[in-house]
Amino acid sequence: MNYLGGLKTVLITMTGMILTGIVLDHFALLNVPHHPFDLNRAIGLCCVVLGIVLVFKLPQLIKSGQPVNFKLSEICLYPLGLFSGALMTLQSAINAVLSVKLNSLILTALFCMSLSLILFICIGFCTKPGLKNLWRLNVKGQYWILCGGFCGSFFVLCNAFLIPLLGAGAVSILCITGQLSCGLIIDHFGLLSAKQRKARFSQILGLIIILLGIIFIRLL
Repeated sequence: MNYLGGLKTVLITMTGMILTGIVLDHFALLNVPHHPFDLNRAIGLCCVVLGIVLVFKLPQLIKSGQPVNFKLSEICLYPLGLFSGALMTLQSAINAVLSVKLNSLILTALFCMSLSLILFICIGFCTKPGLKNLWRLNVKGQYWILCGGFCGSFFVLCNAFLIPLLGAGAVSILCITGQLSCGLIIDHFGLLSAKQRKARFSQILGLIIILLGIIFIRLL
């Protein structure tokens, strides 16, 4: 995000999530239910892309005359952003298969979080400032900071449960819709110490268009 900026980073990552979900659905990879890419899904995908553009206020950026530059050094980082988004969808699909093998969503989340914990402990020991800042963490008056891990665990559980039922593409888009909706609410009301930014009509319209896209992809 420090290199591309928040807007480009989120757009590229979400693109990777959506494209990977569609590929998994179309070819029924990783035991994902088969949902071939047809006209309805194409229309739905266009709606989702348009909605994301509206949510991120690209029309306002273009109208304001601010140049949208695409530097060569940034373009080289785009595949990394796409890969990151793809990994998020792949993780959910893999967890869905794992939940079937273990016959337990709880054990699936426990297994995934345990691996993540081991990995980050190793990284923490090998990088600065190491793990010592954990013991200095002061959450007085901001105890909600500790809820991030619970949110991540619930995310793993929900995706492992939903992908076998809805498909990777639909779940990816639903996750994106939830992220955008929650982000708009947090910004609009200035929650969780975020700077208050009032939601624009175009952003709300964008969410509605994304929901319309989900209907085309999943229900029609």
